[in-house]
Amino acid sequence: MQKIISIFTVLLAFAFAAGCGGKPKEVSQLARDQAAKHYSDASMETLLRNYAAAEKSLAQAAKLNPAVDDYWVDLGKMRIRLGNKSGVKDAYKGALAACDAQLKQIPDDSRYVERKIRALVLLGRAADAREFLSKAAKDHPKNATIQQLKQMKAVDLFLSNADTKDFIIK
Repeated sequence: MQKIISIFTVLLAFAFAAGCGGKPKEVSQLARDQAAKHYSDASMETLLRNYAAAEKSLAQAAKLNPAVDDYWVDLGKMRIRLGNKSGVKDAYKGALAACDAQLKQIPDDSRYVERKIRALVLLGRAADAREFLSKAAKDHPKNATIQQLKQMKAVDLFLSNADTKDFIIK
């Protein structure tokens, strides 16, 4: 009997471990809708220059739907405006994780290749972004968009873009 319980415990542990690293947690439609509402509220608060309220709404949006990298990026940018340097890094890491999760499902999705490059640049990791882009171009030679990103030096474009360069972690 003890041996059966031990085997059952080991199998249960393996089953639990296998379920912990697989698919990302599914976000309900209600959570997605609430996140979109918070994001919209943040846009309005930003227009009103109420950055603390915008940051709060963006944080809520990212918490409700962590798979949306734009929520994380905008949260990081808002935290830069507020001087919250450690919060900026956490937000950009959230964006990077969201991109990685998407690319794990569809490795040649050029939208998320570009967004991951953006997240790495915002984190101050331009060298990593270049390395990632080179690898993506090598791994997906028939993806014209990824090849175009490499050809037009997307990392350098992000580094010099007015919408990005003021929000890069230094």
